[in-house]
Amino acid sequence: MFLDRIVEELSQGNRIELRDFGVFEVKKRAARKARNPRTGEEAFVPAKNVVVFKVGKLMKESVNNSTNNNSNTPHSSSTDIPPHSPAQSSTKSPSQTPAKKQ
Repeated sequence: MFLDRIVEELSQGNRIELRDFGVFEVKKRAARKARNPRTGEEAFVPAKNVVVFKVGKLMKESVNNSTNNNSNTPHSSSTDIPPHSPAQSSTKSPSQTPAKKQ
């Protein structure tokens, strides 16, 4: 399968370029100190590899042109995904959680 091949190549450290669409590559994220937002306790986050994607020029231009041209017309496709609203979210991100008083 196509996606399995992409995952396989990325796991070997290879860069994947899909012309005019974008580039997938693996970058090393350095180890760092972090803080638990609830308890304030300091934690160590080890170094890890992350997959990054950079949008290709043609795709970026196409998306920007299509959204600019259609910004005043409603979309009625059955595949449209409704916009995310924080009120609809069942989980709270750390920035939405009130800070604990000490």
